[in-house]
Amino acid sequence: MGARTFAVRVGVVSSVGTGLDLCMDAVLAGRTGLRELPGGLPGAGLVAGRVANEPPDDAWGPRELPRTHRLALGAAREAAGGRIPDCVIVGTTSGGIDRTEENLRDGVQDPRAYAFHGAHTVATRIADELGVVGPTFSVATACSSGAIAIAIALGLLRSGRVHTALAGGADALSRLTLHGFRLLQLVDPEGTRPLDRHRAGMSLGEAAAFLFLVAADAPPPGALAEVCGVGMSCDAYHATKPLPGGEQAANAIRRALADAGIGTERVGYINLHGTGTPDNDVAEARAIQAVFPGAVPVSSTKGATGHTLAAAGALEAALSIGALLRGQVLPSVRLREIDPSLGLEPCRQARPAALEFVLSNSFGFGGNNAALVVGRAEAGREWDAGRPRRRFSVLGTACASPAGDTESTLAALTAGPIGTGTIPDSVASGRLDPRVRRRLKRLTSLVLSLAEEVRTSATTSACSVAFGTAWGSLEDTHTFLAELFATNEKLASPTAFIGSVHNAPAAQAALGLGATGPNLTTPSGRTSFEAALLAATVTVDDADLPLLLVGADEHHPVLSPLLGAGAEPREGAAALLLGPAERGRTTLGPLIHRRRDREGRWIEALRELLPRGPEADRVVAVLVDGARPRELADLAAAFPEAQVGARSSPGGTAVDTVLVARAFAAGVLPAGVAGAEPVALEGRSVLLVTVDDWVAAVEVARDVG
Repeated sequence: MGARTFAVRVGVVSSVGTGLDLCMDAVLAGRTGLRELPGGLPGAGLVAGRVANEPPDDAWGPRELPRTHRLALGAAREAAGGRIPDCVIVGTTSGGIDRTEENLRDGVQDPRAYAFHGAHTVATRIADELGVVGPTFSVATACSSGAIAIAIALGLLRSGRVHTALAGGADALSRLTLHGFRLLQLVDPEGTRPLDRHRAGMSLGEAAAFLFLVAADAPPPGALAEVCGVGMSCDAYHATKPLPGGEQAANAIRRALADAGIGTERVGYINLHGTGTPDNDVAEARAIQAVFPGAVPVSSTKGATGHTLAAAGALEAALSIGALLRGQVLPSVRLREIDPSLGLEPCRQARPAALEFVLSNSFGFGGNNAALVVGRAEAGREWDAGRPRRRFSVLGTACASPAGDTESTLAALTAGPIGTGTIPDSVASGRLDPRVRRRLKRLTSLVLSLAEEVRTSATTSACSVAFGTAWGSLEDTHTFLAELFATNEKLASPTAFIGSVHNAPAAQAALGLGATGPNLTTPSGRTSFEAALLAATVTVDDADLPLLLVGADEHHPVLSPLLGAGAEPREGAAALLLGPAERGRTTLGPLIHRRRDREGRWIEALRELLPRGPEADRVVAVLVDGARPRELADLAAAFPEAQVGARSSPGGTAVDTVLVARAFAAGVLPAGVAGAEPVALEGRSVLLVTVDDWVAAVEVARDVG
């Protein structure tokens, strides 16, 4: 396992230039990409940072792709430089929402027109272009998405699961975000002025930025910088407002410094999140003052680029690397009069500095905090790679389906297939205070209800949250856009906009549980639940356990058929409370997340991850969702000692994981789940496999080292 992680290439597309050098030139010179959007574009009249000077050919992908995908491809190709990474992790909030907006406005009913709506399609499109086989998924934690994508990639590299990674973020301007932030009254009509005494809000921007990361014991040839440490936390305070004192933001910064193995005195510059909203700048200033005993040069680059949402953390990590390479502290573009109440020393002009390490902050809706430390490739530090986590213990479980609550669902699953339908309202929100339920849409209510059930059954609460969802809250998204179009793009519900953000349910769960540890949301199609588990495995440490792991999606009568989810509802959701792996408990861990291939190499890869010799009979059942008959036969040949059964449960692997975890508690897998007869489980394991464009597998076991 490479103990260290180095950035060897960077790709950037932004409103101030394409390529890191051009972006650095613009920022150092104090230039801004913020302009009033012209007529004919979404958000016309608002000040924003729109990418200009696109290549005339298909260098950024076919013109029929949504804008986020094209920006992402442009930056990803530059960062990859012809190399094929082992994995692709992409932070995005928008996916193909700009194309969905146009289609809904024009009444388009062909599901093929919505093929790139899902946030996960940004990562998969990049993987398709580059020929990536390994873990590929998206991260949606609002404005910290790009930074957390890098954090997950760092965890995968440190764990030895991959040796190279492409990680970053991408978001294009859209009606949803432009009007959503406008209606929340968070946009400065004159253009953002971070850290300014008279600041009045943010300006949105669009961008894509990626780092090509390599695990190595020493700087490889051409290393630009080292990604030294990451820290994550959650305010668990409010859906949009930051914790006023910045306490959890400060914790994320402390964790990043500890992870990097450096003290505050070695940080020569801080690239602030610095959105320009009064509350956010104050909270971040308090966090900096709580961690750093003395003054440190700081700035916000959002006056140059605008707030690029999911791309921000990756873009600013790239600019931080640029600061190290150029030996320059970056200026706060558009800062006119420093706000003395912040107690910071923002730089208004670039200035030379002998930088060893730079801290970059990213904070998002739901109090989602991330901090990254990047350093010069040759900088010395004391650092312990630690031991990678492989598994969690299962402390509590809950699930729901059209059959009803947990017990009703499990009884129905062992009796036979569960048909179509929605989860009863009494289950989706029955555990919630009516005053809470009244302001939440269906998906968020369902996640909160499952969280409450797990907390009650396990008699303990979660410290962290990992949420797998393919689509996020479709009800909130449709409500906001329908209202926007009905009012000629003037009015819509700000509450629906907040709920439309993919991580809104996870943020509400953290708020309800008081969970201040890492908060992850992975919208990754049918393998979203498995992606959430894998992401948590490489980022959540013992101090942040227990972990609430949730897999949930809702059926929406308008959007679900358009997105290929079917006209008939088939809802299912599940939650597990997970703790440190302990012998004697039922444990859960991810095995693979990789591309499906016609030759069946994914089956060989899965088999290779499991013991041979004396422990070759450890797997007693393989439950598979989505495999073709030939693949089922190949799995049976690869696991001759196991019962191989096709599954199609509402909620997919998430619900089946609860079923199998409960079976381990009883010591036997019921008849009808994997075969006609019950299967004894003590000392054995069950594999749960989801087969789609990407294949993911989870192992549930007891007393397996």
